[in-house]
This record gives sequence, C-alpha cells and structure tokens, in this order.
Amino acid sequence: MRWQLRNSATAYGQAGRILHWTSVALLAVIVVISAQFEGLTGGPEKSALIGRHASYGLLLLLLMLLRAAWRFTNINPVASFTIRAWQKRLAVSIHLFVYTIVISQCVIGIAQLVTHDPAITIFGTVDVGTASAGNAGIRELLRDWHAGIARLIYITISIHVCAAIYHHIFGVVERDTS
Repeated sequence: MRWQLRNSATAYGQAGRILHWTSVALLAVIVVISAQFEGLTGGPEKSALIGRHASYGLLLLLLMLLRAAWRFTNINPVASFTIRAWQKRLAVSIHLFVYTIVISQCVIGIAQLVTHDPAITIFGTVDVGTASAGNAGIRELLRDWHAGIARLIYITISIHVCAAIYHHIFGVVERDTS
C-alpha cells in the first residue's frame, strides 16, 4: 500500500489515521487521569489532577473538531468495504455517534470547569472556575452528566473495537487497490 495523505475511495489516508490514533491516545490519557480521582477528597493534589484532566480534555475537543472537519471533507472509504450494507450503515453511525458523544463530553467538561470552586489551573497557567460558585446544583448536574456520558463512551468504543476486531479476523474491511 502506498502512502497517501487523504482518504481514497477504498482506504483511509494517513492524516485520518494519525488523527484517529492521536485522539485514541489522548482519550486513554484522560481516562487514566480520571481514574486517579477516586479516593481524593480535595485539596491541591486533586485540583492539579483536575487541571491536567481538563487541559487534555480541551486538547481532545480541538482534536475531535479537527477530526470531524477532516472526516466531512474527505471521501469515506466505508462504501468500498466488503461488508453487508447494514454493517456499513452501522459503522458510519457508530463513528458519528463517537464524534458526538466525545465532543459533548468535552463541552460538558468545560462547563464543569467554569463552574468549579475553587478555580482550576489549566495548561499550568490559566485559572478557570467559580462562575457559578454558589450553585452546587449546577455543578452536581454537570458532574452526573459527565459521568454518564463517560460510561456511554466506554460502551460505544467497546462496540467499535469489537466490530473492528471482528472484521479484521472474519472479513475484509479495506480493499487495497494499490
């Protein structure tokens, strides 16, 4: 297979692959950081951890918006894949759903950040928070939505990974015409 930047009618291009795997790596870092919240009750250690989580979340939001723009301005090679029509529709739908929920998660995370009290330092330099410091109800609602969407992301990505493995083992997914 020759190196190609853009998608072709039959294969994903290198730019799309790089954007995909970079967002996967960034999401994995964010999940690892968020797992460290467990057991922390507050204080500077938790605030610093939230700041790192939020900083990477903002980067993920920018990356996902770039991925979405790239995806919608390139050919989608799924049409050429040797899978059933319903599987093609499902593949496209799951990809769009992943974009939607990850971007939504990042936006809710930003809203959480803005309402956090005390302020959180992001990118090691910018303090953000306390916009609605007196409204614990908003913070709690945003926290619940953030946690619920996180579970939805885990489930959706698990389905996506299982489908990719299935098609890699049991069927041709990409046609290499070079």
